[in-house]
Amino acid sequence: MAIIGAGLSGASLAYLLREKINTTLFEKARGVGGRMSTRYADDFQFDHGATGFTARDPEFQNFLAPFIENQTITAWHPSIVSLKPGSPATPSQWQETRYVASPKMNALCKALTQDQPLHLKTQIIALKQHPNGWLLTDANQVDHGPFDWVVSSIPAPQATQLLPTDFSHHASLQTIQMQGCYSLMIGLPTPLDLKWEVAHVDNSPISKIIVNSRKPNRATPYTLLAQTTPEWAEAHLDSDRDALKHQLRLEMENLLGEPLQHATYLALHGWRYASTITSPNAKTPTHFIDHDLKLAACGD
Repeated sequence: MAIIGAGLSGASLAYLLREKINTTLFEKARGVGGRMSTRYADDFQFDHGATGFTARDPEFQNFLAPFIENQTITAWHPSIVSLKPGSPATPSQWQETRYVASPKMNALCKALTQDQPLHLKTQIIALKQHPNGWLLTDANQVDHGPFDWVVSSIPAPQATQLLPTDFSHHASLQTIQMQGCYSLMIGLPTPLDLKWEVAHVDNSPISKIIVNSRKPNRATPYTLLAQTTPEWAEAHLDSDRDALKHQLRLEMENLLGEPLQHATYLALHGWRYASTITSPNAKTPTHFIDHDLKLAACGD
């Protein structure tokens, strides 16, 4: 079986099938993790995709249990505030436990794919039927396979482009809409005097601010991570990145009351597919399987 995408969905699938089916993972990035990824810059590191996660489902809790035991996953109990421009921070709290991978967010996907056949920096751009299954063609026009089954774990808009139109769930894939997000990463030579680790922000392009270096088991210089609202990101997908970076830095200075122009590291990352748009009462499918074509899609 071929699994396209080594984010949490693809990595989990390979891990769960490891004793039953031979799987091979294909990932276009240079490392696993997808949005559970970590940016490195000198001594700084930033969990610039998913900043943490909950575990509401009992099955997911059982899945995480061995990784919590070996400390690949750690409970996260930050000090939380609410922020809005021109107002002081007000204390807040999460109603349920959040978790982070440790010592960085990509640690879980690394553990899940350990000892698994894995092709990094390999973007699959086409599927071709073969008498013995499916051939996967990468961006360098190299064919891989054949594989009896192919599972796409990439975002739905990308899966729609990759999977053939006769995939029985193709129309359903087309209905799934996703929004983007920008992540502003700031590395500072000295810590700021903030009394909190997480801020939820209102009335701003920025939706939340994380003191990334104060998450569990992060032995790194002082780092801040700010993520935008999906609505603001969608409105600025084609805007000049340097201009956006400058605008968001000024917004951070306004929210924190601290100058940041002399930051040691300042970078902006755009996530084109960061979150799925769902109706409040809709039941979103977790996966699509075409048993006749032996194709499937999971993830977002």
